[in-house]
Amino acid sequence: MINKTHKEIRILSLLILPLLFLPFVYAASLPTFMIVYGTVTVYEMDAVPTTTIKAYIEGDSNPLVEDGAVTVTTPGQYSMVITGDSFLDNGKAVIFKVNDTQVDESTIFFPMAIIELNLSVDCTDNDNDGYSPEGAGCGPVDCDDNNANINPDATEVCDNGIDDDCDGLIDCDDILDCSGDPACGECLIDDDCDDGQWCNGAETCNLATYQCEAGTLQNCDDNVGCTDDSCDEINDVCINAVNDANCPDRTEIATCFNDPDNNPFTWDYAPKVEGVCDPINDCQLDTYQFTHMCNKADCDAECEDDNDCDDLDSTTVDICLDNCVCSHLLSCVDNDGDGYNVTGGNCGPVDCDDNNANINPGADDVCDGIDNDCDEEVDNGFPDYDNDKVGCNYDDSPLNCGADCVDEDDDNDGHPDDEDAYPLDPTKWIYCDVNGDDYVDILDLIVVRNSIGTLPGDSNWNEDADVNNDESINILDLIVIRNNFT
Repeated sequence: MINKTHKEIRILSLLILPLLFLPFVYAASLPTFMIVYGTVTVYEMDAVPTTTIKAYIEGDSNPLVEDGAVTVTTPGQYSMVITGDSFLDNGKAVIFKVNDTQVDESTIFFPMAIIELNLSVDCTDNDNDGYSPEGAGCGPVDCDDNNANINPDATEVCDNGIDDDCDGLIDCDDILDCSGDPACGECLIDDDCDDGQWCNGAETCNLATYQCEAGTLQNCDDNVGCTDDSCDEINDVCINAVNDANCPDRTEIATCFNDPDNNPFTWDYAPKVEGVCDPINDCQLDTYQFTHMCNKADCDAECEDDNDCDDLDSTTVDICLDNCVCSHLLSCVDNDGDGYNVTGGNCGPVDCDDNNANINPGADDVCDGIDNDCDEEVDNGFPDYDNDKVGCNYDDSPLNCGADCVDEDDDNDGHPDDEDAYPLDPTKWIYCDVNGDDYVDILDLIVVRNSIGTLPGDSNWNEDADVNNDESINILDLIVIRNNFT
């Protein structure tokens, strides 16, 4: 069943004053055209917001004269002029069109005609949504007259593949209606873009395009090469798992010619060193742990142990030395247990005092008047500055003789070193302990102060107070004592 509805424009047209114009011509007895003035009153409108109403006389053939026309936007009274060829048009039909569609006609009757028209257009509305597919006088076009949810006044649904509001745009192409609709893959706020995942970062909404933008991936790299870095989506944390397999191992070494002992007769072996992952310092490798064993079969060593060195001589000690060579030593004596013996020869350097473990060829010489290192030089390295041979036990040059560290008067000026401010200069000496109490302090200053200004021969002259030996007791002596406080 096809529903028809009438979109009406009720018009009361009052046509008055038909005017005849008689032109001034040489042979003319009839008027050449006619003008009819009238008004059109529109009482109701429910068709379209703007309607054009035209009226013209049937059979009008004068191309120079406009047909009557008014544009109606609201109900009201509108003036209209209808032109015709002549008064002979009386009785002809007046054709009315609404938006270029003929809707009615009437007949002109002179000298006055009152024409009441009820102009209407038949409009189809199958789905009863108030819109029809005809358009024009029937209003905006219903693009699907079989679905009441589809019409020019409907709301565009952005994900159904239908032009719901009949504007020619479907779903997301209808930017005006669907902008910001999540169905179009768009957004209004950042939360619209959140995928609930932590590891891929926080998504954001670009408010310029209403499009979601991906977040920045979580950076779980701890900059430690041996850890396995991953992102834990369940607990929202980074994991940096230690993995020793990411660290290279050092292969074992087994050879006669490894550098550490520089001995081609030893079998040099070090087991494999496995790499260890340190979560802070990255891969760590321990050093090789070598063993060096004398090896006759592979390295052509003379011996592997002492048994290989037995020379069948009971007076010798047969030893396989570290260099894998046999040694046949005489019996050795080491009374003080310092590793050196008095035998010498095959027993090594001679211990010059086998009753004192501090004296042997491996000891350091100290300044004590003794040959500590058994090199037959006493306190070597400590020169005899005054060449007095004090501390020497043999006649030699000053640089190789006994040290002055055991000489009480190095410059032989008659003043012991511990009382001489210039112990190596025989022309100078200073004895600062004026009062003889074994200290150089303020008490010595007082003694010198009491003799200030005296010269040799004066009744209160004190030779000990002349500490700088300039035969005058003055402030210089005070300065010398002060500079030598103990």
